[in-house]
Amino acid sequence: MTASREIILDAIRSSLKVPSNLPQIDEEADQRIRKSLQSITPRDAAGRLKQFAEELEKISGEFVPLGAETEIAGHIAGVMKENGYSELAFSGERAKSVARRLAELSPETGLVDGAEGNFEQRRDRIARIPVGLVEASWAAADVASLAVICDEVPSLLPHYLTECVFVLMNPKKLLANLFELFEKMTPSNGTNIVLVAGPSRTADIEKILILGAHGPKRLIVFPAEF
Repeated sequence: MTASREIILDAIRSSLKVPSNLPQIDEEADQRIRKSLQSITPRDAAGRLKQFAEELEKISGEFVPLGAETEIAGHIAGVMKENGYSELAFSGERAKSVARRLAELSPETGLVDGAEGNFEQRRDRIARIPVGLVEASWAAADVASLAVICDEVPSLLPHYLTECVFVLMNPKKLLANLFELFEKMTPSNGTNIVLVAGPSRTADIEKILILGAHGPKRLIVFPAEF
């Protein structure tokens, strides 16, 4: 045992003596990265929103340009009716407000607050619910990614346990790129972040694309400012 231990430690000591081949990052690297990203991302709000929508569609997401509560609730009601969905789980105050509108339009829809009850009960129930209504903390236009700051979310269960997820994204929090997004993060709010880029997918097995492998099969984003 002692001999094996020394062999392993000698290998570690030896590897530590090998210099890294990674290039050194100089102090101006951030500025060069920023300048390069600015050349491919619109700086105006309308341009960023257009780029986000186009990039989201490329990764099988859906962008629906509706921003009012009633309009969003009506679209959700239509999707649920079309697909035979009868229940929806929501997370967040803005999502709760839209869910209330949905209840007015479609009283037969069952609504579940993702933050109510103990974790095991919520997990088991939401795992059987087909539709989620959630909120994004921030978004990046160039890669159509939604950022969810976990500390700001009452529950993450509706984000990844439901089959079809509707996301409320505030256009005022749509940034140009991930570089700008991470600049917004601080030690107090950036400890745990989930980045969402389109519906869940994997092609690990024989390069066959499977949607919904570890999250929703369908992702629909609304640019909601309310």
